[in-house]
Amino acid sequence: MSTERLWADDLTGACELADLVRARRGFARVELGASARDARGAAVVDLDLRHAAPSEVTSVLDGLLADVAPAERVAFKIDSQLHGPVTAYLAAFIARERDVFFCPANLDAGRVVVDGVHRLPSPAGSASVALSALVPPGGSARVTTAHHVDDIAGLRRFATAAHGRDVVGSAAFIDACLEIGPDRPRITPSPLPSGTAPGMLVIAGSSEPIIDEQLTDLRAHHPVDEFDPRRSRPDDAAWALQHGRIVLVNTSPAELAHAGDFARATLSGLAPDDSALLLTGGHTARRVLTALGIASLTSIPSPVTGVASLRDERGLSIFTKPGSYGRGSTLRDVADVVLAPSSKERS
Repeated sequence: MSTERLWADDLTGACELADLVRARRGFARVELGASARDARGAAVVDLDLRHAAPSEVTSVLDGLLADVAPAERVAFKIDSQLHGPVTAYLAAFIARERDVFFCPANLDAGRVVVDGVHRLPSPAGSASVALSALVPPGGSARVTTAHHVDDIAGLRRFATAAHGRDVVGSAAFIDACLEIGPDRPRITPSPLPSGTAPGMLVIAGSSEPIIDEQLTDLRAHHPVDEFDPRRSRPDDAAWALQHGRIVLVNTSPAELAHAGDFARATLSGLAPDDSALLLTGGHTARRVLTALGIASLTSIPSPVTGVASLRDERGLSIFTKPGSYGRGSTLRDVADVVLAPSSKERS
């Protein structure tokens, strides 16, 4: 796939895609929106549209697509659970007369397409969505939806059919499209060494059910100090990080501004190697990194499946995870890698 433009509708999705692009191209970065018009190649742009109104989606995507030449290709990463204004995304591509292949399948998470129906398993019970119902009226001539993608062979067949077209879908589908083109086979990275930072700041803002399980497991295996971003002192959090603790801010969408301000105040007096930063949920990650003034990230090999590993321009280690991703021990797995060996001894 000769993709020139790589976009995502939220930050953890952009980081997930960047991890796959880096594994194929040797380098990838994530840009937080400002340079979307100029970003090409190994740059994945977070357009921050997951929670946008359809009118805003139309305005943003129409402006960006207007600058894409007919011969250029666009890959737009969306949520494999179909969260967000997906119909508005497709409508923007249709309005610009772009030919689109649409596939949200994520085989690792059990999200498959069978007979044109996207299946979404969850602890509360499975749901299903007919993909054709998401295509705007009259748009089927421009949008080809996945019909049967429930294994790797099906994913690769659909990716092959999409060669030379725009693609809207999961990171797994876009990665399969990259495999069809000139990109080299994916490289399996070596695990990073442990002991990269004394402490770790965790900001958990997703409402996905798995997060509670992951936080409970983290508390059971590592020293965790919990802070209220509206009432706690950032100086106390900074002290805890420098002394090998995990600082946890368990927040909600309504409190994200406070969480971002708390993170900025906590990290402002620390060196980049004094703490790592772990963010769960794309909306949370974007709001916090914006509060920190971070506009560009470099993807690096991740030691934990389902977690993207990045560094900012100062060298701060940042980990991001979509809210629904991972197993019960995922946050603990990150802490096991990040925390210096002496941190457990200080507990």
